[in-house]
Amino acid sequence: MSKMILSIMFLSFVCFSQTPEILSVDISRLDPATAEKMRNLNDENLIEKKIQRYGKWVGLGKEVGTAAREGLSALSDESNKFAETKVGKYVMFIIAFKILGYPITQLIVGLLIFFIGTTIFVIYFLREGISKRYITKETVKDGVTEKVYGMTNTGSNALYSFLLYVALVLICIAIIFIH
Repeated sequence: MSKMILSIMFLSFVCFSQTPEILSVDISRLDPATAEKMRNLNDENLIEKKIQRYGKWVGLGKEVGTAAREGLSALSDESNKFAETKVGKYVMFIIAFKILGYPITQLIVGLLIFFIGTTIFVIYFLREGISKRYITKETVKDGVTEKVYGMTNTGSNALYSFLLYVALVLICIAIIFIH
């Protein structure tokens, strides 16, 4: 009984596995001319299928490229029209300021502090940082004026002003370059 069920199952499997378009034949059992025709036919069918498949992909790629080009051209046209309006110009300014505003502000503030600080440093250094001569004693003998000069002791002032200037330069560099 089990052999009969197995044979029915095997027969049904064999019968339903064959379709009218596909026939499975061992090529070694065919005569050489027919086997060669089958191989060529198989190769031609394979090449035709590949050409058709690649043609579909090429067509799809062309359609996607055309759609992307049209979409981007429409987007650029509309954005150009929008940029010409007052609101568009304001929005473009806001976007540019959002991207470049903080670095430009850093640069302007840092350079402003640097130039003002350098001016103050030069004025202070010329007044207080350089040792100056001053008259300590002036005597007149026989019509000749004799002057005795002394020097101001400003070596420490020059050092402190130079250190303050170095600190100013470092602060300006930090303002400009550190985000």
